[in-house]
Amino acid sequence: MVTMAVLLLAVLASPLALVNAAATVTVSTDKTSYSPGQILKVSGTVSPVTAGFAIAVIVGGPTGQQIALDQITPNADGSYSDNVLTFAPGNPSGTWTVTANYQGGSAVTTFTFAGVPPRTSITVGVEVSTGRIYAAGDTVECYILTGNSGKALDANVTAWMYKTGQSVTTLPVVKVATGLSRASMTLSANATSGTYTVVANASVLTSLYMGSGVGIASFQVSPPPTLSDINKGIQGLQTGVSTAQSGISAIQKNFPVTVDISPIWIAVVLSLIACIAAVVTTITVQRKIAS
Repeated sequence: MVTMAVLLLAVLASPLALVNAAATVTVSTDKTSYSPGQILKVSGTVSPVTAGFAIAVIVGGPTGQQIALDQITPNADGSYSDNVLTFAPGNPSGTWTVTANYQGGSAVTTFTFAGVPPRTSITVGVEVSTGRIYAAGDTVECYILTGNSGKALDANVTAWMYKTGQSVTTLPVVKVATGLSRASMTLSANATSGTYTVVANASVLTSLYMGSGVGIASFQVSPPPTLSDINKGIQGLQTGVSTAQSGISAIQKNFPVTVDISPIWIAVVLSLIACIAAVVTTITVQRKIAS
């Protein structure tokens, strides 16, 4: 009787032991370190395999925060593998953990992630300079300087020109030097007169900086001079000359000027000496030829 009771207890206890036994779990990643854009692949094994139960895979960040959660159904032989997540530039850098849980069993592995440092937001300074007055048919040239903290900085520059009541015209922009660009456009022969405005927008997006800025400048377009305008200009010039002549005459009347004629006599004497020397030279040469 005692023997039968012991055997009965053993039979009853065996299934309970099987149910309470924890599964054996392993977990690993395909890399030891990752960068933005790469995929985290998790794999491992579980034993024994219980039909209908999935493996819970938890990915934790450097400070313990849960980044991703996945459920993977193991194969019949207990192996499993799956792509859990794709790393983004904004993910925190540091040491990450992967935990796999299955039927009371657990395994942990680690890896490192090097994210992209956050960009610094900046305000891009934009200065636009151009001529002040143009006429129809002229070529308008604008120089655009971009920078930050007093230093020239290359930027993506777009520029356009407009006048009140007219459509906006996009200007072609060409880089001249670091932080310096040129935008130009030839005005039409029938361009209307008035005030024109040039607006330049600049943006910067690098691994270190991001920002934008805007600059503005204006110029005048004047109508071409007419024949009447030219005649008025000539008349004004003639009037100015006459006024100057009258002023000189008045000065001469009030302040007579005595002319010193000594320089004139000196010039005359020098000219006579030169003529005499030429005559003497000629006579001397003729005498030598005759002898």
